Amino acid sequence: MKSHQVTVVLRPAPAALARVVSVLHARGADVRRLTYDGASVVIEVVGDAPDRLASQLGRLVEVVSVDVATGSEPALAVAS
Repeated sequence: MKSHQVTVVLRPAPAALARVVSVLHARGADVRRLTYDGASVVIEVVGDAPDRLASQLGRLVEVVSVDVATGSEPALAVAS
């Protein structure tokens, strides 16, 4: 399965990140990485329907915009 990068720009609200994580959990999204810088969330997900996830995230009140970029096969992580 391909990995996709979903970038979500948020309004400054205390619960914004919690709502994004709630949607990811409810959808059972296969999240490989999530980074948050206070204004946006970058999520690397694996699956075939990133547009559906982006659509659902876009309906949240705190979301300003959502962008989906298709990556390649997920990289294998090796613990040392």
